[in-house]
Amino acid sequence: MTLIRNENENFYPLTNIEKENLVSKKGVFIGKMVEWLRGNDRDSKILFVFKRAITFLLSILLVGSILGVPFFNAGVIEWRKQLINVVKLVKGTQGLCNGDTQKKRVQEIFNQLEKDQPIGIKYNKSGIKGSVKDGNCSSMSLDFAHEYLKMKREHEITEHIPLKSLVDRIKIFAERYNFPQWERNALVQEFMNRQEAFNCIEVDRSQKGVDFSLAKVQSIANVHFFKISHSSSEFTYNDDNPKNTKNILAQEISNLPTGVHLLRSIISSDNNKLEERGHTMIFIKEEQGTFFYDPNFGVDLIKGDVIAEIFDVLKQNYRLFKVRQTRFYTLEEKVGISAIEYITSRICRVFRWGLDTTKVELKTVYAL
Repeated sequence: MTLIRNENENFYPLTNIEKENLVSKKGVFIGKMVEWLRGNDRDSKILFVFKRAITFLLSILLVGSILGVPFFNAGVIEWRKQLINVVKLVKGTQGLCNGDTQKKRVQEIFNQLEKDQPIGIKYNKSGIKGSVKDGNCSSMSLDFAHEYLKMKREHEITEHIPLKSLVDRIKIFAERYNFPQWERNALVQEFMNRQEAFNCIEVDRSQKGVDFSLAKVQSIANVHFFKISHSSSEFTYNDDNPKNTKNILAQEISNLPTGVHLLRSIISSDNNKLEERGHTMIFIKEEQGTFFYDPNFGVDLIKGDVIAEIFDVLKQNYRLFKVRQTRFYTLEEKVGISAIEYITSRICRVFRWGLDTTKVELKTVYAL
């Protein structure tokens, strides 16, 4: 179902006639653009040069996409997404997430991970080098999942909340990932610290019968007190047989419960991590709509074909990073929230709405 935004900021499905009109309007627009780029005798020299420069850049983009150059493919896919299939809620980047870490803080996170490690997982302290260089997708994605679930809990978001209200709440907290390109703030530094600790993970092959992929994700998810309540089968992106990949993807997404899901794609390897590298994202499936967070691009509301959109994500990641093996992991808070966090959130609501509208109830408080 294709959804668009109307003047009142609500979302509704397009009828078939409206879809045909939209396609027709796009065709007219493209035709006029091509005619404008061709130019005419009345163009000044500056305008003529400007049009030729734009034509040249578009030609490079098109040729690069056809030849399969990763950078151009990523650009075309992202551009197409914005026009057709998604609403960009908040931009994002990992542009500053490489560089020196804070060793003392990394050691603290390492100790927490080591203490809570599942069977089949171990951490190698020699992995603490004092820097990260390959991004922070896992630390940022897990943080996004944590902030999303906290937002739902604190604002008592249910399936009855309108889509617009949910979108507005996401926009507010997700601005934390739209940090300035030129300034590495404390939050970015913390993402880097967590990621370096995550990078110390290894598998213990002496443990038999362990789902190591699941155990690895559960181990790093422990930082935010998550439990994995469901995991999909692992499937492989196949560039030569996209129809089969789409069919498998559709089946796995249909099997996912509503909630927050970590999407992890890797290149498997016969090393101490059982992977060469990977990329982590967040897929959110709610009654109101579907959302997707990629640390490289930000937060999207998927307004059209969910399967086509996630397939494009897998294709983009394969061409950028060569990751093929993919799996979904459903994230839930382990036992609710801590007493201190719960009471603090309720007190904030008291000041926001008044004493007569909020009661501090301890019956739902759990100790972590």
